[in-house]
Amino acid sequence: MEEVLNSFSSIDCQLYYYNLFSVKGVCDYYSCDPKEVDILMGTFTKSFAAAGGYISGSKNTISYIRYKSASFYYATSISPPIAQQIISVIRALMDSDGLQRIKRLRENTKYFRQQLVKSGFHIDGNNDSPVIPIMVYSPANLKFVLMHSII
Repeated sequence: MEEVLNSFSSIDCQLYYYNLFSVKGVCDYYSCDPKEVDILMGTFTKSFAAAGGYISGSKNTISYIRYKSASFYYATSISPPIAQQIISVIRALMDSDGLQRIKRLRENTKYFRQQLVKSGFHIDGNNDSPVIPIMVYSPANLKFVLMHSII
């Protein structure tokens, strides 16, 4: 991540990161300051079992997006129940039980990945991510996997 940040700053470009499946994301994983990423965007649907999303950046960048983005004109605020759901999930993840769950998820992810590889599956993605793309390559393979409840 440090190499990416350095290369973007040296060529006068902005770094945009879409934080799709995680709560803290790549900045936490690589121990970098989120302020070094020009635009951070994410969704609450997968990590928080809620709806909506967020975008963060400099005041000028966010103002530009607000005034120039077509989707902004059709967007609505997050409803209070959904906002409370997001806050509750963050609190639950940050207490000691939540941190233990995250640790257990990492251990289970590692074990599951190892078992898939041991069973001959071609898996993709980051080894530390609980999102595990399994490459089946053809409909026949997919049918076999689904019929035999291998996963």
